[in-house]
This record gives sequence, structure tokens and C-alpha cells, in this order.
Amino acid sequence: MQSRIILFVAIIGLAMILAALFFAFFPETEGETLTGRDLRATADALDERATEVAGAATRLFAGVSSHDSQTPAAPRPVSTRTSSGNNSRTAPVPLGQPWSTPDGLIIRVLGVNFDAWEIVLAENQFNDPPGEGMRMVLAEVEVTNASGDVATPRQIDDSDYLVVGDRGVIYTTYATETRCGVIPKELDRELFDGATVSGSVCVIAPQDEDDFRLIYKPGYQWDEEVVYFALEE
Repeated sequence: MQSRIILFVAIIGLAMILAALFFAFFPETEGETLTGRDLRATADALDERATEVAGAATRLFAGVSSHDSQTPAAPRPVSTRTSSGNNSRTAPVPLGQPWSTPDGLIIRVLGVNFDAWEIVLAENQFNDPPGEGMRMVLAEVEVTNASGDVATPRQIDDSDYLVVGDRGVIYTTYATETRCGVIPKELDRELFDGATVSGSVCVIAPQDEDDFRLIYKPGYQWDEEVVYFALEE
């Protein structure tokens, strides 16, 4: 990069010098002759242009050297995540382990209550109990905003979380048949970068179903942003 800049400045300076020589020795008006005064003026002009070109080259070279010598910013620390490998429904994040999501969150399941009706009832007496053969599965989740965006907070909402068991049926926090109602510590906050919050995710599921997974699904597609968390050790 430095050599290209110096070559560019040298070409410009040479062009200016050649142009000055051309007009000095080939005047535009026919019949004019060069005098000693003309030659001295031409020499002075060439010397001035050479000085300007040298100064410009020096400033450009100094600017490039200063830019190249800047020390790069220290990388942002990478948050702790589980051992390497593909995350999936059959290979979920172990219970209690943090995981860095592709969209800049650190999520950890702190604990699970597989029969949380009494807790939900204590939160609001008008909550409806689960139907016959059903139970309320409540997971406490810890979420940290590690996006690196210091200007814009992130919305953290329990609607980004689903639950699935060994039957393969998806249970959501918002469907009429599967939502628990008013729950304690509902996961609904806005977080700036570096902030952490914990809250509850609750769904209604069959009593005879096991092997539950909490699914983090922030968008509408089942893509690389989906993360599975085990709800049992």
C-alpha cells in the first residue's frame, strides 16, 4: 500500500515537471524566444513544484505508517459454552450448563418443577388448573445479553421458548391449551449488553410424558439459531 502511494505521487510530480518544461521551451506565442529571466523563472517554478510533491509524499507516507501501526482493539471475551459438538434434540445442553446462542445470548436452565400447579395457583388464585392427566412443567431460565451491541437493548420473552417431550409434541407458553396463566417471575424483560435476568417458562404437558427439552427458538424458522436444553439430568 505504501509503495503504491509513493509511486502515484512520483508520477504526478513527474507529469508536472514535464508539463512545465514543455511550456518553457515551446511558448504558445509564435516568435517568442526564451531569455535568461524566463529560464530562471522556470527553474524556480520547477523547484517549488518539486518541494510540494516531496511534502505531499512525506505526509501521505506518514499517514499510512501511522494507520498501519495502530494496535488492534482487544477481542471481546468469549462467553463460556458447553463442549463442542452439534446441539440437537437428542444431544441437548446439559441441565445447569450455560450455552452461547448464535444470536448473542447466554442461556442456562437453573432448575425445573415438573408439577408446578401449586406454585402457579399461589401466584394467582384465578389461574385454571391443568386438565385431567395433565401437569404444569415450569423451568427457571437465566439469560444474559452478550450481543456486544451497547446501544440497543434486547427483548427477552418466554414466547421464544418451547417444550417438547418424548412424544415429539410441541408445547408453547401462549397457546390456550398449553399456557399456565399468570406465573411467578415471568420471563419478560429488556436487557442491555452484559445484563442478566432469570425468569420462568411454563407449559402444560401430559403427566405420562418424559424426557423433556426446553427449546430456544427466537425466529419463525427451524434453523441454526434453535438450541435444545435438557430439563432432566
